[in-house]
Amino acid sequence: MTFRGELRLGYGDLELLDDSIEVFVNGLRRYAYFPGGGAPDARLDAKGIKIKLEADDEVIIRLINWGNVGGFNLEITSPRPDCSDSPEDGTLNPSGNTNNYGAAAHAVFSDIRLGAAVDGEDKAIASANADGDGADDDGVTFAPFIPGSTSTVTADVSGEGGYLQAWVDWNGDGDFDDPGEQIATDVQDSDVNDTAAADGVIAFDVDVPEDAIDNPFVRIRWSTTPGLPSGGPAPDGESEDYQISTTNRPQSCDMNDLMHDIYNTAAVSANSSELSSQTLIYQATFRNENWQGNVTAFGLKTSDDDGNIKSEVWNAADSISRTGRKIFTYVPTDMESQGRRFNWSNLDDKQRLAIRSGDTIRMAKDRVEWVKGSAGSEGANGPMRVRQSILGDIVHSNLNFRGRYTNFGYKQLKRAEGNKYAAYLASKRNTKDTLFVGANDGMLHAFDAEN
Repeated sequence: MTFRGELRLGYGDLELLDDSIEVFVNGLRRYAYFPGGGAPDARLDAKGIKIKLEADDEVIIRLINWGNVGGFNLEITSPRPDCSDSPEDGTLNPSGNTNNYGAAAHAVFSDIRLGAAVDGEDKAIASANADGDGADDDGVTFAPFIPGSTSTVTADVSGEGGYLQAWVDWNGDGDFDDPGEQIATDVQDSDVNDTAAADGVIAFDVDVPEDAIDNPFVRIRWSTTPGLPSGGPAPDGESEDYQISTTNRPQSCDMNDLMHDIYNTAAVSANSSELSSQTLIYQATFRNENWQGNVTAFGLKTSDDDGNIKSEVWNAADSISRTGRKIFTYVPTDMESQGRRFNWSNLDDKQRLAIRSGDTIRMAKDRVEWVKGSAGSEGANGPMRVRQSILGDIVHSNLNFRGRYTNFGYKQLKRAEGNKYAAYLASKRNTKDTLFVGANDGMLHAFDAEN
């Protein structure tokens, strides 16, 4: 039978320099100090030492006191092991297969651990969802496991000389034995396989198979012993088991099968980095029934501390007028005034030819007016598509908020660059907060962010 534990050794309060000590584990001397020299180890300091014990033969502690007042404090502990908590062998898993994950057990030494703490178990903790160890499994985080993509596993580790092993039961057959299921082998803090820059953190990439099952079990082991298998004992460290969702798959759709609906198509934006009752949240959407886009501003609800949004403050689809908008275009051939209002008379010959696209000049002029918002050639009035709103659909175009007082610090630059940025900041304060977004009507739109 193998004994695993820890010897804590220190001097008593009245220790004198004539006390000697030797410690043998399995016949090998692990520590020795003799007064007057001749021993390999230094004299104990006030804190003493800790010696890890893993003995299948014997532990001998030889103490010598040469007659003066003195003595030693000795404590031998055999802590309960930290154990894995994936389902027990012989039980059925969600895939209908028999679990044979085996148990991983680590002698507990607080300086070799995952996360903030490690504890010992006094009973079996195997559980259906690998959560029997409770809050003690706190050392590993996972980026979303999306089939067919690369994810990242991050582990907080403590203790020098540790080796990290990791497995995922990708096919749900109840074990970690299949090819590709060991996702980390003997990874050490700051070695070539560790992508994390900080000490005490190990990160590594994982290729998630296309056919990975939903909710596979994961086992992480950390110990000073390299080459640990997925099950069995270890002289130190910790084992943490998890069940990870793989159902966060990218949203996709067949455009021919779309039902009439409204889709969120870009990340939301806010008008402040500090959330308050005055904060507005902006969201871009499109309606596939008529390929109409919209930008909606919502107030942020802070009174209940739940982070929810309040009612709508404004939306662009209802606010944009068909007349009176300021629409600008770019005329590259005019070196004095390249930016100008979008009117037929302001376009150069190449632009007019492109808009005509082989049709009459009258048709080309109607197209320009339709883009600007006119309904004069829509439906029964002409060949143009009828629009409920003149804002085009917004798909994968992120909202960009530009605040009057936003300052990126470029005025610290030397010479003309810094001076120009300072002047820009001063002039920008006299403008309005603006929200920018591109739409499939061929325009970059700028909205008054407040209303």
